[in-house]
Amino acid sequence: MEKGNGFYIERDNYMKTLNVYSEYINDSSVGSIKENISNAKDDNKSKVLEHLKNGKILAAIVGTAKDVFTNDVINGEWVLMTDGIYEWSSDIVYYYEKYNLILPTDFVNYAIEN
Repeated sequence: MEKGNGFYIERDNYMKTLNVYSEYINDSSVGSIKENISNAKDDNKSKVLEHLKNGKILAAIVGTAKDVFTNDVINGEWVLMTDGIYEWSSDIVYYYEKYNLILPTDFVNYAIEN
């Protein structure tokens, strides 16, 4: 059964995906990446960023990711990554690192602890 919480979708027997923004899925009930950027200082940013960057690659994505703010191509491989509990695409890492994308609190806590 699919359950949305505003930031990710959790499906029974599946990983939780962090890619639930209107840029990824055709659903007007979810927010845009542009609406989920923070100017607040993130004391845990380096730890969470390390966790995101150290995810294992699940699959390569054909095509290129473009920055939703500048429309520039995001450099690097565009891949789907996981830590075994959560999954995310590599551009989520980019938005978190460059723009302070707000990530789900439970994911941030998990990343800090692991």
